[in-house]
Amino acid sequence: MVSPNISNFTDFIRLWNNAFVSTDSVISTFTETVKAIPKMLLEVVACTHIWHFAFYRCKFRHISFNVIPHMKSIQHLEFPQSPFETIHPEACDLIPSVKKISLTSTKLPGIPEAIFCLKTLACVNMSYRNVPPGVEFNFWPGSRNRKSSAYKLITSGSMVTLLRDRGLCGFPNLNELHMDGCDLKILLGCPFICLKKLKVLSLQANKITELNEATLAGLTSLLMLNLNRNRLTVSKGMYLFRWCPCDCVTYPSTAHNCVDKPVNSSAEVLFAQHNGLKKWTRAIFSRMRELKCWI
Repeated sequence: MVSPNISNFTDFIRLWNNAFVSTDSVISTFTETVKAIPKMLLEVVACTHIWHFAFYRCKFRHISFNVIPHMKSIQHLEFPQSPFETIHPEACDLIPSVKKISLTSTKLPGIPEAIFCLKTLACVNMSYRNVPPGVEFNFWPGSRNRKSSAYKLITSGSMVTLLRDRGLCGFPNLNELHMDGCDLKILLGCPFICLKKLKVLSLQANKITELNEATLAGLTSLLMLNLNRNRLTVSKGMYLFRWCPCDCVTYPSTAHNCVDKPVNSSAEVLFAQHNGLKKWTRAIFSRMRELKCWI
């Protein structure tokens, strides 16, 4: 719904909900003259039973403190194709029931700190981030004591060339992680070590050339691993097939070295098409005893 007059738009929402029917979802688009989220509009929405609100292709640059009012019914807040650059760390404090936030095609430097304040959040979608090459994606801003409740994280299509050691420890509850087409090349240390609950890991269409036990450490519940369209070869990809869950131990001189345990891989489905894998033997699958499907 496009409205050049915000007052008319809010009056319409109020009238529609009071006189006709209870609206579940609203999708709004504002012209370039509207540079910030209209607080008046959200205050009207807060009085309704609307659970999904989307600002589609709005030219907002920032979400400031106290712009989003208390909205107890909102469960899905969406900003598709909006060029956000910053979000205040406490911008989402008054939407405690929100379960899904979509921030697609933004200019954010990474996961906003405000995300970690939402205790019921289940899904974060930050796909197709639009930033210059070389800007590193920050998965864990602010205090290291904060952990997200989200069980699904999507960064597909965003530029994430590097995953740092323990870089995803801000999301210990993840069941699904989708990082497809991120131009990912380097995985340092044990980036997934805190993801004990992760069941689905999709890393297809990246530029990964090598995986080892440290890289995959911590994935003790993994059921599906998608590595299609990477640059793995048989010499550098051997650890992938011999892999079993292991934990990383910190030593004073070499942090997070990997200690192998006699536990078999939990993976049931493995995708590894369009890589450079060749000349393997049966032995390289010996620890993947739960494997049911390899493509």
